[in-house]
Amino acid sequence: MIWMETLLIWIRHPWLGVGLGQYNLYQLEAQHRFFTLGDWTQRFQQNASFVLDAHNQYLHLLAEQGLLGLALFVWLVVVVLREAKSRAARDPLMGALAAAWCGLLVLFLWNAPLFYAPVLVLFWTTAGLLTPIAEHVRSVASRPSAILRAATALWVCVAGMFFWSALRAGMFEQRGDALLETGPFPAAVQSYEAALRWTPQNGYVWEKLALAQYFAGDTAAALASLAPARERFGDVGILYLEAEILTRRGDYARAIPRFEFIRDAFPQHVTPSFALGQIYRAQGDYARAEAEFVRVLETPDSPANLKLDRKKIAIQRALAFRFLAELRRRE
Repeated sequence: MIWMETLLIWIRHPWLGVGLGQYNLYQLEAQHRFFTLGDWTQRFQQNASFVLDAHNQYLHLLAEQGLLGLALFVWLVVVVLREAKSRAARDPLMGALAAAWCGLLVLFLWNAPLFYAPVLVLFWTTAGLLTPIAEHVRSVASRPSAILRAATALWVCVAGMFFWSALRAGMFEQRGDALLETGPFPAAVQSYEAALRWTPQNGYVWEKLALAQYFAGDTAAALASLAPARERFGDVGILYLEAEILTRRGDYARAIPRFEFIRDAFPQHVTPSFALGQIYRAQGDYARAEAEFVRVLETPDSPANLKLDRKKIAIQRALAFRFLAELRRRE
């Protein structure tokens, strides 16, 4: 199912892809489209979930960097394998290293670990060890120019700055996470804001900031924080929180499309239908409210999905049963 969603992403961006690190921003929309392909997709309803990667490195590259990016990656792999073959015949250690590197290539069929920095460094460092340096390149490398030394020093400084920023942001984020569990929520807001001053591109922290602001009672600030969160991170929790805030503010016209999108993209979730039933009931649209409450009661449990809050689902089903009985007594 995830592979099919990845192909749906790629079809709309065939040559250059959606951009490096942007897969998660397009995954939910692709999942929504997947369930419109036909009745045969119903067998996958229990597998619907938000994922960060394609669970296949080659398909992940295809979605994010298009045909050109995947072709370049395959070309580099072929070059490394060709050079590694000649070295492995002469050096058993290189042969073992080449076998391990090929093992990673096989692993890529079921996983996409290159977005994880340690695996990325390990993969390309091993590729470099397997590829011999040409003599003319070796002679140049033995006498590095002043420009090369300066560029190396600059790269080390920039990497150090990024590392320090990530470290400081992580400290503030952890403090915010602890406060989000126990309160006070205004203090959690301050911690997340401090984290974002170091790493403003972190969409997940923007989402947690919005949640802390919502718990603190500042719904306007929460909605404002959800906008950059949605631009940087594709988590369905952003849509859930946005729809809930809009509902509490009485902005049903904007809340309904969001709940409908979540309902269709996650057929095993009962919360969107329960929320829609409540909205339609408040608007006096009892026929649509009844249809949504029936859907809540008829949606099968998803035992494989450990992230679902089953206590919350049980409460929603009990309330849906009561609301449905009230609606039918009106008829």
